[in-house]
Amino acid sequence: MKKVFVLSILILVVTAPLYSYVAKRDLLSGVVLPIKWPTASITWVLNPTQGANVTGARSLSTVMQASFDAWDAVTTANFTFTRGIDAVSASIGNDGINVVKMNLAQADYNTIAGSALGLTLTTYNVATGALVDADIILNPGVSFSTDLTTPSTRIDLQSVATHEIGHLLGLDHSAILSATMFPRIGEGMNAPRVLSTDDIAGVSSIYPTAAFLSKGSISGTVRFTSNALVYGAIVVAVNSNGQPVAHGVSDPFGNYTINGLDAGTYTIYAEPMDTPYEFSDQDVLNRIYPGSTITTAFTTRFR
Repeated sequence: MKKVFVLSILILVVTAPLYSYVAKRDLLSGVVLPIKWPTASITWVLNPTQGANVTGARSLSTVMQASFDAWDAVTTANFTFTRGIDAVSASIGNDGINVVKMNLAQADYNTIAGSALGLTLTTYNVATGALVDADIILNPGVSFSTDLTTPSTRIDLQSVATHEIGHLLGLDHSAILSATMFPRIGEGMNAPRVLSTDDIAGVSSIYPTAAFLSKGSISGTVRFTSNALVYGAIVVAVNSNGQPVAHGVSDPFGNYTINGLDAGTYTIYAEPMDTPYEFSDQDVLNRIYPGSTITTAFTTRFR
């Protein structure tokens, strides 16, 4: 039996703490399971048909390859992407072919994805959480650019594709502004082409190597001064250079864990799960902890 789960971009009945980044999970037969690929080798194919909404010197093929390469280069994650033969006829849906395409009719795209810049549709086994199919579709009505320097009037295609590939791998949105998996991007921006430490730690937490498992972690409990527990707090670890490096989310018992940290001194802060990331991450928590109410009535605090 398979289940289709849809994740868009841009516009857990257990007592274990929520881990960082946030990785996709679902409550399946009463057990929280990660949604991930069961093998280390993942094949993708490109529908190379390019619409008039895409301009720039680089080809669609070059941009997509660069986007997959960004994730493939993560040394602390145990997976490999293989590119299959381009397929003009490849369709979206549970056919075992992981296609990237941007030539859907606008009406069809809008029906599936609304106004999102891109969308990743994943199919997974509801008994195990194992992914069996993932398709990336990109909005045919958005003015995308493939140029190395993104024009101020266009959306960087490589950034959007790199974000969507994170969803394909099993990541949800990040609360860290500099992360590729942050749920917002503007015209002229292309920083999401480069993975942040949060993105790297996130995908490594799903497909860990021994090197990643040897890294450090921070865990704790988020409470009000009244000692009441805080559920759904975004907890961010900041290194000694003032750089946010990874984050976690507190569970209904206030517990959180941030994994994959290098040796060093860290400051942490907790902030409420509100705009602009509440629309995705709250859905994740509601699936895993049905009936629990996320706490947002607090201000950001450092520790």
